[in-house]
Amino acid sequence: MTRGTFSEMTDKGRFECCLGRFTRFLYSNSQKPIKFSSIIKSKMKVKIRKARLSDVQAITDIYNQVILTSTATFDTEPKTIEERRRWLTSRGRRFPVFVGEVDGEVMGWGALSPISERGAYFKTAEVSVYVKEGFRNRGVGRSILQKLIEFAREANFHTLIAQVVKGNEVSVHLLESFGFKKVGTLREIGYKFEKYLDVEVLQLIFD
Repeated sequence: MTRGTFSEMTDKGRFECCLGRFTRFLYSNSQKPIKFSSIIKSKMKVKIRKARLSDVQAITDIYNQVILTSTATFDTEPKTIEERRRWLTSRGRRFPVFVGEVDGEVMGWGALSPISERGAYFKTAEVSVYVKEGFRNRGVGRSILQKLIEFAREANFHTLIAQVVKGNEVSVHLLESFGFKKVGTLREIGYKFEKYLDVEVLQLIFD
């Protein structure tokens, strides 16, 4: 999964005090007033919808960028457009793909996937979310994950699984903010970029 830092300040008064001093510092060191909002990444208005065949190019581009530069996926070879088209059209209603649009452009996508073909796993799905580079930490991944969870609940899944490479605290924080809990670690299960990688398993169980 891809995906931004989500943390909360518990001491509101101390935060506001520090923010005030920081804003005054910026003002006093600039010829023009600087809005604090202009120096942090703003959240974006994201439209979530089911993926269409016309989205295959964007889905492929986003995923290939992650494959080549990140351990957020353990795929190591870029996917072709045709491979992603077959992947998208072969999915049943129970395992959809959603995309996040900003101003009409796909900036991220996420999917529910079976964790096994064995019948007893039919109430369980794995979640995955990938966001275009340059648009992370801006609410795209959060919006997609929220939609996946809502769909899974309505589709009568019992539990969702997420697998996150150890050290990717951004993804862990995002998942935990939706109620996922760490349930274990798979040691040195992956090998990418010339090093062994651990994977943390997180789980959300619906009531």
